[in-house]
Amino acid sequence: MKIQKNKIAMSVFLFLQAARVYDLLANDYNAQKWMLVDMAFLLLLAQTLPTAAITAVFSLWNGYLLVWPKTAIRRAGIAGSTTVRIQPWSSARLARAKCIDRTQFGRKGALDIHTQGTAPWTVEISQDSKKTKTVRTRTEKSTVEIHEPGTYKIVSVLDGNGLPGKIVDSDCVVDYCPYCAFVEQKEAFCGNTQAKVAAEFRGQGPFEVILSVGERFLYLKDQTDSLAIDGKISGVYRLESVTDRTGGEYKYHKDEQTVSVLFYTPPSAAWTKKTATLLEGVGSMEAQVQFAGTPPFTADIVNVQTKKRVALVSRKTLQGVKIREKGVYRITRVKDAHCSRDTSDEMEIRTPPKPTLQLHLAEDSRVIDMTLTGEGPWTVLAIEKTEKGVREHTHETDSAKYRIEWTPSHAGRNTMQFVLSDTNYRNIECGRTLSHTVAAKESVRFAGKKENVLCCVGRSLGLQLATDGVFPAMVEYEVTQPGGEKTTHKTKKREVRIEQMQSGVYTVKLLGGTQAQRTVSAVQPPTLRLKERVVLWKKENEQYTVEVEATGTAPLSAAIKTEKGVVERKIVGGKISLDIDGECEIVAVQNHICKTEIHTENRFVARTHPKPKVSFKGERETVCYAQRKNFCFRVETQGALPIDIVYEEELHGVKRKVAATVKENRLLCLKHEREPGTYRYTVLTCTDRNYRNVQTHSTLTQTVAKKRKVALKSNEVSSATELAVVVDGALPAVLFYRIDGEKEVSAVLGKKETKISIDLQPGEHVLTALHTVDTDGCVEPCEEKLFFSVLQEAALTFSRETLCPDTTLTATLTGKGPWNIQTEIKNTENKTEKKKNTTVFAPSFDIFLSRPGMLNITVSSKTSLPKTYSLPIRESPRAILNGGRDTVHQIREGETVSIPLELSGTPPFTVTYRRTSGDTVEIVSEDKIETHHTEIVVKQNGKFEIIAVQDRHCLYRPNVTQSSP
Repeated sequence: MKIQKNKIAMSVFLFLQAARVYDLLANDYNAQKWMLVDMAFLLLLAQTLPTAAITAVFSLWNGYLLVWPKTAIRRAGIAGSTTVRIQPWSSARLARAKCIDRTQFGRKGALDIHTQGTAPWTVEISQDSKKTKTVRTRTEKSTVEIHEPGTYKIVSVLDGNGLPGKIVDSDCVVDYCPYCAFVEQKEAFCGNTQAKVAAEFRGQGPFEVILSVGERFLYLKDQTDSLAIDGKISGVYRLESVTDRTGGEYKYHKDEQTVSVLFYTPPSAAWTKKTATLLEGVGSMEAQVQFAGTPPFTADIVNVQTKKRVALVSRKTLQGVKIREKGVYRITRVKDAHCSRDTSDEMEIRTPPKPTLQLHLAEDSRVIDMTLTGEGPWTVLAIEKTEKGVREHTHETDSAKYRIEWTPSHAGRNTMQFVLSDTNYRNIECGRTLSHTVAAKESVRFAGKKENVLCCVGRSLGLQLATDGVFPAMVEYEVTQPGGEKTTHKTKKREVRIEQMQSGVYTVKLLGGTQAQRTVSAVQPPTLRLKERVVLWKKENEQYTVEVEATGTAPLSAAIKTEKGVVERKIVGGKISLDIDGECEIVAVQNHICKTEIHTENRFVARTHPKPKVSFKGERETVCYAQRKNFCFRVETQGALPIDIVYEEELHGVKRKVAATVKENRLLCLKHEREPGTYRYTVLTCTDRNYRNVQTHSTLTQTVAKKRKVALKSNEVSSATELAVVVDGALPAVLFYRIDGEKEVSAVLGKKETKISIDLQPGEHVLTALHTVDTDGCVEPCEEKLFFSVLQEAALTFSRETLCPDTTLTATLTGKGPWNIQTEIKNTENKTEKKKNTTVFAPSFDIFLSRPGMLNITVSSKTSLPKTYSLPIRESPRAILNGGRDTVHQIREGETVSIPLELSGTPPFTVTYRRTSGDTVEIVSEDKIETHHTEIVVKQNGKFEIIAVQDRHCLYRPNVTQSSP
């Protein structure tokens, strides 16, 4: 039962869909007849098929109903018809307008339309004489939404019969609704005065605005660019409504436009101290300013005496400011994040004088009297310096007069310095220093503990003296010389000197309290001489020895001047060991007693044998095929010749090692014949008379060229001016050749395939290749004869230049047949729709042009080259009357109706149409139509149909074979 109900419902729905298309074909009896047959067939299917099949049939049928009318219009060259009838008048007018809301809530404007006459009505409305809007209504009173402001009026009205009506009171102005918006989301003001909140208005001012804050409402009149708010209430203000002078009103949604308004208390700034001290010699001091308000703060500070100003900026409520001058500082103005105000808080900065200390020490007394200045209490630091060290004494006093006792306890010179501090200053040094000398017992001795001293003959020696107390004014000593002679001397210095000492032992004795003495032995200075001036050779990283003759007390060492500086080496067994290259000179010899500079020439030269090395010079990357035998590489050498080497030869990934010898001619000759290919040579080890198997790494890549061969790309040449030559071998090269036994000419072969210039007639020819020469000078003979033929192209002529669909084209051939003809027609979307291959024996043939697109004809024969001709097939002209629809126009007697006509093709056009009214049939033709969009003006009853259309090139008549004009 349920399935039966579904089938009945589907049948009814299919019937309604079919009726919709039947309505489209209301004026075509033939279409109505076939539509009734289709409907009956579908109803039969609906009663017999299962539900799934019914659904499939319905989907296909519905798609056909939607697509068929448009497809029919697009494929038809001629489409559309018009039937004209007579009907009574109708009228329409604009009654009322409503403003347009531009907010996010999107309330649109509106126009009320009143109509009279035959329903339904189609009303066309224009905006500022530009934009149009079409309204269809079945009621006499209707409303249409308006999205843009402007002056609207009714342009035309059509009633249910499709006839134009009268327009009454057509003008109506629609504008935007007024609107007010806050500029900021937050506003802040100083004090409790009236504040103006920035706002933007749209509309025609002045405006009336209703605000609310909490449960309180504010009514503001004559507002233009801001809203005046009483400065007593802080809170969130909401816009309730806005009205402009035209009476347009906008009511706000909840919280649509809000602003948070705050009224702030003015800020303040004050010094934390009313007085402060700036010390002498101190660049600046820091004073603190206490702020109140909302950061950041800015305070203007001025020095009352000097009038200097400074601006203090802070994000903290307590901020320090540096003061560099004394005086009274006043804060004149303070500003925070919201407000500013004037103020007059002051602070005094003073600079106290530095404290001083006056000292008095009597000659016969150890008492020191002090006189202090400054601000007490004072602290006096007494610093006592003696030969034993430093001691400090601290004294504190509240009195400006103070006395201390000083009793020096150490022998020698004692000094006393003072550092003073008071309430304001710290550690002020007093310039005066007190001193006192305490006499001590004289006691002189030799410095150091060594009693036996060594010295060189002819040199001078100084023995240092020391004492525990005050050094005496004069020291007396006795010197015993090597011969036993004694002499007495005196000195004021802390040194005993012996000048120009002779070989032997000296004795020095201090006369007086300690009776100290020293023994001094004078020995001969060392000497050195190089046995012979030589050039010494050594291997790398090895030392060499130099033989010398040296005298003196061991151990001895020599100072040697080299190219890198002076070095010191020990002398062992009359030999010096070195590892330094270059020219060297021995400049001094010394032992632990003395040093002797050498002024005679003691020079020698040291050289290092270079390691053997063989490297390739700049050889050519490619060598000729003829040079594959007995080839020699030029090499660069280092070390002693001859050099035995081991090198590696690599070809196609296969490596082999070869031993060879490089002699004085510096050539590395290959003993074998090389085949064509790319070789890589690497020198591995070198051996000469000084070194063995020294590893090296010198590489060379060289290509042995293949034997060059010349051939033709093809034995049949399509061009009489160019000939393609194919080369197998090294390039670039120059080919020397003759054509048909003429004189010898040359051509440059830069690529594997190169075209050379010729000037020949069609027919058989021969090219004799003589020899080739490349850029390396390699000459290779060819002696090859290459035969080829020069072909000519086939040709076609056509019976006409302009091609139209559904016509026949005649083509005429030239040359010698038979010919192979290949034809294809591609549609306007470049897809092949028709392709045909034919052999033609007669000199002409016909081609039927079935559709527009591109005709491609390729013709060839045994004695000619293929040639392709591409000819465009123009599209047939088209004429669409009234958009391709079959419609009915209702007009009154004496009126005319313009039927739109759309043409495609190349102007000018000639359109032929037929008027049928009852039994009367009339054929009318309009020519010289220059535009693609025109109109046919009709004032008679009847059905109008187009039967033919012709443009500049082609004629189209339905169901008739076409021809070109």
